[in-house]
Amino acid sequence: MVNNSLLALNLPDVLTVKDLQGYLHIGRSKAYQLVKSGTIRHIRIGDTIRIPKVFLLEYLEQLS
Repeated sequence: MVNNSLLALNLPDVLTVKDLQGYLHIGRSKAYQLVKSGTIRHIRIGDTIRIPKVFLLEYLEQLS
């Protein structure tokens, strides 16, 4: 089980897909697959994808 309180301390409030790759130790394709499928919720700002920290923590909770 992931200790979300400790993880939350080290995360920025908003992540990029590149940040997501680093935190989850996954490749670019897998990161975009998780985002585009809606598995990890996200916000689009123009052409950019942003993942609020709470959305990543929700995803990690689902894995537990």
